[in-house]
Amino acid sequence: MTVWWIVMLFLAQVADSEAAARQAVDDFRAGKYEQARQGFRAAVKSRPQNAALWAYLGLTEGRLNDVPAAISALEKARALAPADPQILFNLGLFYGKAGNQEKSREAYRQGLQAEPGDPGANQNYALLLMQAGLFDLAIVPLERLRKLAPTNPSVGVSLIECRFKAGRKNEVEEEIRSFQSRPGATLEDSLKTAAVLAGDGASGAAELVLADATLRYDDSAEVQAGLGKLLLDRGQYEDAVLHLGKAAQLQPDKPGYAIGLAEALLRWKHYTPALQFLEAVRPKFGTLPDFRYELGLVLYAMSRYPQALAEFEALVKERPRADSAWFSLGNTWLAMGTLEAAEKAYRTAITLNPRDSRYYAALGVLLRSSEADRLTEAAEVLHKALALDPSDYMSMKELALCEERQGRLEQASALLQQVVLRQPDFKAAHVGLARISYKLHRNADGDREKQIVTQLEAEERAHQQARSAGPSDK
Repeated sequence: MTVWWIVMLFLAQVADSEAAARQAVDDFRAGKYEQARQGFRAAVKSRPQNAALWAYLGLTEGRLNDVPAAISALEKARALAPADPQILFNLGLFYGKAGNQEKSREAYRQGLQAEPGDPGANQNYALLLMQAGLFDLAIVPLERLRKLAPTNPSVGVSLIECRFKAGRKNEVEEEIRSFQSRPGATLEDSLKTAAVLAGDGASGAAELVLADATLRYDDSAEVQAGLGKLLLDRGQYEDAVLHLGKAAQLQPDKPGYAIGLAEALLRWKHYTPALQFLEAVRPKFGTLPDFRYELGLVLYAMSRYPQALAEFEALVKERPRADSAWFSLGNTWLAMGTLEAAEKAYRTAITLNPRDSRYYAALGVLLRSSEADRLTEAAEVLHKALALDPSDYMSMKELALCEERQGRLEQASALLQQVVLRQPDFKAAHVGLARISYKLHRNADGDREKQIVTQLEAEERAHQQARSAGPSDK
């Protein structure tokens, strides 16, 4: 009789445990995660060898934002069912949330070995590989994903990016052709693809996409302008002018294309053609603020300061919150020697946009060169510029000059050494280093810097002679 009661009691406990587990599953599916967690915690105590219960507990902990507890429960589930792909995928998800990208990638990799056709896992794994810069490895899950979701254009974009960043140029070109010739592909797809690639730092791939698009949509001003702007940002000025000029020809009534062409000519330092073009389109666009700003920049570059001043002053009256216009106004006043007005303009630009390092840098230069003793203030402003842009070697050079004038020669020398390390051809920094080295009685260092300056000056003369041999357009 005693044995029978023991057996009956055991069977009742098992039945109660299964009922509690089923209730926990129902609570989980109903979104009652707190009740589900209590149920699953109780269930795994009575059935600790059940991988599914541990997996459910892990998911529940995750839904309640307890990521470490979710990982702990899922690891117990993995120990019981090491090849279960869903457990591995969920581990990959929560390791990713915990910031452990390496373990996240490994969990997805193992899970995909067991179940390579899971779309979400392939997508997450590819993204993790791309974030880690492992573009070559990301191609495999992306290709699987493309077979699973052939109509998803984002997969094609990611494949273009990965092939490009992995250095597979021939594959990139083939991928682009395949992507842009697929059924239903549109001009808008090409433009969006280029924008995504450029935003991800694959501007070279974006250029290839747009270059291919110009062959397909030769009469599209939008494609021509998009390629032109991309080339402009990459410093390929001549090609940028070619494509932006074509865009302006295709749609001569669109101000953005005309102003874009003027900007390209300006950055190419072809000032006279830029001015001539702006004068030609002035009847159409002369009242637009963007036109005035571009015209002011061209006039400033040509040292026509009074005319540039008129454009910028008119612009800040019309757009008093345009920080870039105030900055350019300050530059113009400074070039004309009116320091008080320049300082006021720079400070206005900083007030309007305190996150632009250029504004602090310009103000710091002005304060350092002021006749009054404003070196402490200049140094403070230059430190702000460098806090916003630590790579700003011009501000670093100016700060070094402040340190030199205040007698802190070692600090000045250290700053200038950082400058020439970043910009070996920056002659002014080598001149400063030579001067300071002699002041510190480091004559060998001073002589070395003088030799560098002499070499840079010789190179400058050679470049000037080469330029003077050709036609001038400035």
